[in-house]
Amino acid sequence: MTMKMGICLATLAALTLAGATPAATLQQSPVIEGTWTGRFRADDDDRGDRFRLQRWDEDGWRSAMSLPDDAVAELLRQARVNDGVVRYTLTREAGTIELEGRISDGRGRGTFTFREAPAFRGQMEALGLRRVDGDDVFAAAVHDVGTESVRELRSLGFDPDWGDVMAASIFHVDRGFVQEVRDAGFEGTSLQQLVAFRVHGITPGYVAEARSMGLGRLEEGDILAMKIHHIDADFVREARSLGLGRLDFNDVMAMKIHGVDRAFVEGLTAEGIELDELDDVMALRIHDITPEYVRELMAEGFEDLDADELLKIRIHGLDRILTKRRRR
Repeated sequence: MTMKMGICLATLAALTLAGATPAATLQQSPVIEGTWTGRFRADDDDRGDRFRLQRWDEDGWRSAMSLPDDAVAELLRQARVNDGVVRYTLTREAGTIELEGRISDGRGRGTFTFREAPAFRGQMEALGLRRVDGDDVFAAAVHDVGTESVRELRSLGFDPDWGDVMAASIFHVDRGFVQEVRDAGFEGTSLQQLVAFRVHGITPGYVAEARSMGLGRLEEGDILAMKIHHIDADFVREARSLGLGRLDFNDVMAMKIHGVDRAFVEGLTAEGIELDELDDVMALRIHDITPEYVRELMAEGFEDLDADELLKIRIHGLDRILTKRRRR
């Protein structure tokens, strides 16, 4: 069973930076209370499309986190057998979350209480993670972050801060995944890059595919950029079929970002513009020189233009002069 966790890197930053509550206040308030809401799809998976634990502090700041899949499944099971009434206890190293409420007609709501484990902050401090506040501990309980999470990252050669530990746990950057990436040839990949790999679904298989495209030596950032911009083997083959010279990583990235495709290239060549160098095509695209623009110039009596002449006309504003003349 899967569940849309709805957590992005911006949320992680909010969780780690929101600890503005004085330490003395936290010591006096080891209990966090809040509400939960859920919206569920009635299909074979019983998937929670939206489930949030929500809390406010005295300044009105709100945090919201999703509940793990297995907890959602248990709540739904209880709702089916208890006429919608649900009660659930989630016990973690960081503390205990107790929920109660009701689920009916695909929607649920209720309240929760979180009781922090007294020793947790001290254990984290002993591992070098200081200034862990109440919101951090609450997030650790929701996402099952504990002392072993820190020890595993340290054993893999990382020196994580609290945000790193949370991100690695939420996005499942574990020993197996780290070893897979290292086996793929990325020995020095940072923890932040590994999290980005997970966020964007980069697998060792995708790394192997990217390297097989013949784009030169690819670093972690290159692989990530290719994934973000949806550059695959089909795109590279299509780009090379346009006859614009030998293309490397930077070339195909530029083509993708600026929208240089077969329609653009063939549209210009159909107007008599000879194109056999990517630099010329990129310059024309960046300056918005389209087949329609070429036809407008031809209508003004310009013939047999090449790429350099088109660029000079556009850059030096001759087209604007022609536009003014047409309006007279």
